Amino acid sequence: MLSKNENLVMAAVYSLCDGTEGCLVSPLDIMSVLPAKHKITLQSLDDILSALRCDGRAKKCTLLTLKRAVLRTNERRNSVSAI
Repeated sequence: MLSKNENLVMAAVYSLCDGTEGCLVSPLDIMSVLPAKHKITLQSLDDILSALRCDGRAKKCTLLTLKRAVLRTNERRNSVSAI
């Protein structure tokens, strides 16, 4: 049985996934569709998502994105050290 907040989070995730089997959303994406009156914080959202993972209802995925400027800086370093 899910708690009231877990139900809210699951409903938000389902609405963000828009009928697909899965989707990639950030905590801020989830927060943006949660009703404001429930006052779920980022920390409590993380706790709720952890509880859902423990129930086997959600999986944790990590996505790393590199900014273009960082890539260019690293490319310059590599080309200078190769000379």
